[in-house]
Amino acid sequence: MRSLFIFVLILCGSVVAAEPPRNPALASDWAMGHGSSAQAAFSSRAGPTGNGTASLASHGDGVRGTSPWLVETGRGALYGASLTHLFRYQTSPNVAFEAGFQLTRVGSISWNIVALSGGTGPDLIVVPQPTGLRPAMHRGSPCSGRDPALLVFEDRDGPLRCLRQVRFDEPTVAQLCRAEGRMGYSASNAVPLWDSTLAVPVVFRTGEQRTTYLVNANPRTGRLRSCVQVGSGRPTNNMPVEPIGGDQSAVYVATDTALVRIDHRSNGMTRRWSVPINFAQRTGTTPTLVGNGSNGAVVLVEGVCAVTNVATGRIDCSGRDASRLIWVQRAQSDPLVGEMELPSFIRTVENSPATDGQQLVIADYGGYRANREAGGVVSLSWTGRGFRMNWAAPDVQLNGVVTISAGSGLAYSSGLDGANRIVAKGLITRGDNAGLLGYAAPVGPPRRFLDRGVNTVILPGQRMVYSVDEGLVVLR
Repeated sequence: MRSLFIFVLILCGSVVAAEPPRNPALASDWAMGHGSSAQAAFSSRAGPTGNGTASLASHGDGVRGTSPWLVETGRGALYGASLTHLFRYQTSPNVAFEAGFQLTRVGSISWNIVALSGGTGPDLIVVPQPTGLRPAMHRGSPCSGRDPALLVFEDRDGPLRCLRQVRFDEPTVAQLCRAEGRMGYSASNAVPLWDSTLAVPVVFRTGEQRTTYLVNANPRTGRLRSCVQVGSGRPTNNMPVEPIGGDQSAVYVATDTALVRIDHRSNGMTRRWSVPINFAQRTGTTPTLVGNGSNGAVVLVEGVCAVTNVATGRIDCSGRDASRLIWVQRAQSDPLVGEMELPSFIRTVENSPATDGQQLVIADYGGYRANREAGGVVSLSWTGRGFRMNWAAPDVQLNGVVTISAGSGLAYSSGLDGANRIVAKGLITRGDNAGLLGYAAPVGPPRRFLDRGVNTVILPGQRMVYSVDEGLVVLR
């Protein structure tokens, strides 16, 4: 960590960029980077500044494991899904565990959670569950079954109860998508669209060939509505969504071989364009949206190294000399494509870049275990035709998904410091002190408090939280 610590009071008017658009289907801030409140790359709220403190809000009995992402609902509840449980925390007056619901005993990864508000009926929490709810554990539940499913819960006080499921049984999905072969690992994530329905990736395999499809599902009725073929290969963990007017959404899907735009309107989904991209290995990141309108782009990073085994966190490296930032102008029918090399200290980019609309913040990733060799953060700005370098902090480690706060002008996450402790950090994003620390809070030893690549959620009152195995780390 840099030895120089600078705390600067930044006037809001000098740091707030044009606020990204809001998605009417979401209860919380529109996440410009990812299109889902499950992985917020941007917040209009002010985070903490100066010398901070950390505490732990512990899980309830039986709930163990970190959640890949946390989602905040309109009434201020926080939801997360560990390998085995869905859980809910209250955030006012203090962050405290409220309820848990066991999803599985063996472990399954829900790559995001969706908070849906508006429309008819109650506000909903939707949990992708690629292994389904085993009947032996949930006999008699409307949500039990062995098929991949979206599990639908009502956002309310009291015990967590599954209202219904959206089933992805193989015969129904194959007929809807006109797919051949056997259905592979599917329904591990979902993203909200303009009409409060969801886009859900499914994969069919024939021999060694895999084909990705996007299914439109309605969580209020439990029905699958339509399907479109994305293309060959498997999709990345998540997909950003761009709201277009009041009656259209654009979904950007990265596969092993291409970046694809799917447009969703009331009459169904269509593939607008597909850009072939020669990846040396999986990108490791969700595509991220920068800019607005006709000059906007969708970007992703191919690191020199990437996590090649999600279960173990194994990181393998390719023969490339440098990680590359790839950008595609998203409004064009025949989009322009470009790329640039990133600094040499940016090697493993498992977490997607954070953005406040024009600026990207990209951090090197250390993995599931403490890694003192990893580190480095870089900021770039979108010019409409490419990127320019803003600043670099090669000695700062941020291991989690970075969240940019417009209210405080800082980019937040956590990572190791020089004393091998986990420290929550906020880097100044603009001005003469950009790249220096504007916030730091010692958290504790990495065996308990390492952020393995989850998001940091900014709460009212200049508080933040991120998820670890034992509960939520609360930062002030």
